[in-house]
Amino acid sequence: MKYNGVPELSNHDHCKDCLMDGAHTLVSADSYRDRRTLMKQIAEDVLAGRCEDGTYYVSKAWLQQWLKRKILDAPTEADAGPTVSIRCPHGELMPEEAVGAKRLLVPENLWLFLYGDATTVKPDDPLDCSTFPLDSRQCSQCCDELSEVACMEDYLRIVRLKQRQNHEKLAMGKSLALSPDCKYYLLPSSWLLKWRNYINASGKNVALSAKPEILDGAIDLLKCEKHLLLIERPPDLVWRRGSIFQKSSATDGLTVITENDWKCFCEEWGGIEGKGISAWIELSSAAGSNLDSSCEEMPKGEEDQGHLDEVNDENETRIPRMKTSPEICESCIGERESLELMQKLNYCNEDVYVHFIRGKEAPKSILQASETNFDPDRRVSKRSRKTSSGNQISLKVSGSTSVYQLKMMIWESFGVVKENQILHKGTRVIDNESDTLADMNIFPGDKLWVTDSEIHENRDIADELSNEKMDVQHTEGGFHGTLLTANTSSQVV
Repeated sequence: MKYNGVPELSNHDHCKDCLMDGAHTLVSADSYRDRRTLMKQIAEDVLAGRCEDGTYYVSKAWLQQWLKRKILDAPTEADAGPTVSIRCPHGELMPEEAVGAKRLLVPENLWLFLYGDATTVKPDDPLDCSTFPLDSRQCSQCCDELSEVACMEDYLRIVRLKQRQNHEKLAMGKSLALSPDCKYYLLPSSWLLKWRNYINASGKNVALSAKPEILDGAIDLLKCEKHLLLIERPPDLVWRRGSIFQKSSATDGLTVITENDWKCFCEEWGGIEGKGISAWIELSSAAGSNLDSSCEEMPKGEEDQGHLDEVNDENETRIPRMKTSPEICESCIGERESLELMQKLNYCNEDVYVHFIRGKEAPKSILQASETNFDPDRRVSKRSRKTSSGNQISLKVSGSTSVYQLKMMIWESFGVVKENQILHKGTRVIDNESDTLADMNIFPGDKLWVTDSEIHENRDIADELSNEKMDVQHTEGGFHGTLLTANTSSQVV
């Protein structure tokens, strides 16, 4: 078997039809590449504005993408839909002002080539390549809808401009100089921030900016349901350059506005003038204010400057406070603040930071940090590190951790026996070892500092730490996740 059972083939044994089809395919591929190369040159002229004999519309974005594709031997799926984005839902030519409807005019030979490729790829979808010659009219229904949208956008633009003019200082976030003899109103700072973002939005941000809610509803949320009194404390005030300002309008829950601003807001955002939170300024002196009784700017002439300086010096010794109508509801505010405090103190496995100070007094920087809550977003190394005044460590504690347990942790870290530890939070001494950290108002992230009195002798703490751990293991677990969690605060020191 010379050919292993396969019939012997000669030079005359071949299929002429297959050979012809293969040759035709090669010729067609070469011809398609040549024609596509020519069409791409015409498309480049169209995009560059060098073609003046355009007679059919195609999508500009589609043509840009078509021009970037590599030349292949045959059409692909990407060659479909040259007019899809410029055809409206009604099957007509979409107005060019619509989103994504930019188009270009191409000459007839380029259009026929693009149309042929599109129908080859999707022969059963006639709408995929709708034909729009030069004389095609834009869809009248879509034009009317776009006109309505444009009119609405113009109207909203005018409304925003008018509100920026009516509330110029509030729109720009400028501080408002206050006078003891003028009437003011209080607005929720969150509502005012949303309003400011809304009226200052432009371009693409207009669609993203949220519209503020009705003002009447926002004011109702400031009053308790039980007593209809104010449940937000009025903002603090401060003297600055001879005038009174809100201390920190950016972080306060309420913002002071003028009476005129309040009236305009009521007209613009559905507020009721009589339901507003009115406010005025009282000075701590019983003699009253020597400030100019008018709300206009005080005279700035040279002859009055000396007198103004004397008045300002006298006034700035007084403490300005804001009074409101309705008054604040101390009962409801107290309940809410107590609940918030309990929630903050009901923590578990959080960090507190302890500085070991070698000396009797802590540096001012540590005292100031101890008086304020620690910023949880600030990254702090969890390793003990050297500082100019001693060491700092972070300790994992819970609200139910006792001061005794905290001192044992400090003892284990710094080697200072607990009897010698003088533990502080700010200027306050933490000394009752049976109290929990929650009892002492120590929050997650607080910075404490400790000094060594050196009164008692150092001793080996290994046995005491071992006993401490044994006691903790045998202590009842209590109600985990609540302030009723059991701890070793009952141990006798």
